[in-house]
Amino acid sequence: MSSFTGRPADGRPHVFATSDGPATTRIKGLKRPRGMAEMRDAGDRWESVDLVEAACGVKIVAQGLERALAGTTVRLAKDDEALEAAIAACHEECRVDIVLQEGGVVIKADTIGGLEALPSNLGNWTSPFAAIGPVNKRDILTAEPAKTH
Repeated sequence: MSSFTGRPADGRPHVFATSDGPATTRIKGLKRPRGMAEMRDAGDRWESVDLVEAACGVKIVAQGLERALAGTTVRLAKDDEALEAAIAACHEECRVDIVLQEGGVVIKADTIGGLEALPSNLGNWTSPFAAIGPVNKRDILTAEPAKTH
């Protein structure tokens, strides 16, 4: 997820994108890597911080983040109006503009950027289905076996 500036561990809701749409959580804490010398020590790699700034690596401690889509933004909602705006912005961010066709290959990617880049790299290939996340049973059933002549 993208970095943000502010004090997120104050109990206010934060909105993030999942494959099922926007979700909210309350951040319990933030951790930043200590430094390259300490990274070799498996037990003490992270230090707790109260404030993070753009372009810094950060580990967010909160419930439900395992469903978050990589490469998306975490948004802070200060009040109910800001919460609705954050959810709407999250919906817009998760919308991927890919032209889908009747037949072709099934596309899955880990991030939104990867999903948007794949169709252009595939060239003339068409795609009936494009999504973000791990491959699951539904994806396999969608990708019907190709007919061999």
